[in-house]
Amino acid sequence: MDKFVLKFLEKFVSKKFNKNVKEENISDWRRTVCGDLTSVFKPYNGEKIDTLEYVKKEPFLETIHAAKFKKLPNNYKALTSVEVMEANKFPEKSAWMPKQEKGIKRACALPYELYVEGKERDDEFEIIFKVGKQMFGEETVGCPFVVYYRENGEVKTRNYALKAGDIITDTWMLDSEKFKFEVYGPNGFYRAFKVNVETNGFESKLWYQEGKDRKYNGNIDLQIKNISDKSLQVEVVDLAYETGIKTIMLSKNEYKKVSLDLTQSHSWYDFLVRTKGSKEAGWHYAGHVETGKESFTDPQMGGLV
Repeated sequence: MDKFVLKFLEKFVSKKFNKNVKEENISDWRRTVCGDLTSVFKPYNGEKIDTLEYVKKEPFLETIHAAKFKKLPNNYKALTSVEVMEANKFPEKSAWMPKQEKGIKRACALPYELYVEGKERDDEFEIIFKVGKQMFGEETVGCPFVVYYRENGEVKTRNYALKAGDIITDTWMLDSEKFKFEVYGPNGFYRAFKVNVETNGFESKLWYQEGKDRKYNGNIDLQIKNISDKSLQVEVVDLAYETGIKTIMLSKNEYKKVSLDLTQSHSWYDFLVRTKGSKEAGWHYAGHVETGKESFTDPQMGGLV
């Protein structure tokens, strides 16, 4: 039986009978990376729930029968080289690529609190992974991460799995002054560290912004530090939600906090931190801030931005 279902049954039966019920055949690793399906439910607080409209049987059967008499598709064509290039490079603009239905839907809260940061260390690059527990406590779920490392045309990968509360640091040896690390996690989580030593000169760290009750409010704070030997202009560039560019002046060894309001994007973010005018380097952050409350699906993916 699916591990997700087994974990759901564990929780359901344990709550129903007030006993600790545990399936012994689920390994610690699977418990870390597999959820228990409870995030698809939300608390009921007495709201009026509209009755679902059932499918009308006869009209539906008629559409199935009518499908037998439709002609076979015959509008195939060979794509031109320009159309192939567009489909590969700009799939969202291509008329020949599938399109997601426009709009957004309500989304239940997910118990994720994920952090990944990168640091330059001479001929090494350090990546720090963390699954925090401040927001969801013992309900926090673990997380798998995949890292892709691109250098000199070669791609290497490493895989990680963290339990709730874990912090893991890994180090990569560098063979050149230009490189790129990409980190993928669940729920749209993405980090990219693209470095050209001649144009990079900062470190940044992302934190989820806290409200008065120490719960996350859906916004984020960035701490940006100048690690070069000269003054820098650093830009925070919104790549998806049209909030513009923030420019920060930093003297040698100075660091500043930059707050980003994600209210209009329902706490989704996708932005680049870079030295002003640089196209060869930058720290790319994307994902969703989970607050424990119901939210919405990504408006950029939904075509609303």
